[in-house]
Amino acid sequence: MLTAALGGCATLASSVPDYEKSLAIAEAASQAGETESALAAYRQAGAEEPTRTQPWRQIARLQAEHGQWAQAFAAAQRVLQLEPGDAEAGELLVHSGLQVAGQSLQHLQEGDAGQVEMNREQAEVLLARMVAVFGVEAIPEEVLEDFGKTVIEKCRSRPFRAPHNRQTPKTPEKTTADPFDVLGDGRPG
Repeated sequence: MLTAALGGCATLASSVPDYEKSLAIAEAASQAGETESALAAYRQAGAEEPTRTQPWRQIARLQAEHGQWAQAFAAAQRVLQLEPGDAEAGELLVHSGLQVAGQSLQHLQEGDAGQVEMNREQAEVLLARMVAVFGVEAIPEEVLEDFGKTVIEKCRSRPFRAPHNRQTPKTPEKTTADPFDVLGDGRPG
């Protein structure tokens, strides 16, 4: 049993130098422009020390730099799982997530109408959230103009219907009261 415990300690002690070695290899490969080698070494470092955020943050950065948005999103998400307050990972997550959403919309635009209808409800929820976060100002002017024209055209194409004759609610008759009755005539009651 003592041998097993010592063996576990030796494994733990040896993983830190391996982690540092993997980080050094990753950084050298990254500086040399060898992105795939750098990513592999950062992944190795992340596997050797799964509670450390640095390898995953670097992976997110590199993949974002190379337009690999889904992978950058996943790596940033991993950092945030380990360290929820990491501001850089939060920025990478939002930026890469918006890029993935843009790619998805491009795919829908090029796809068939059935896909659009299947995803309309999710799109409406996403649009409402985006407007809640960014405000109506985030909607491009030309899109708002097109939307306005569409609404006007729809209104003009509908036949005019007069409002139903509704009876207006009767208001109670006003009575004229002497304001001094409310105040009293000054005599003790």
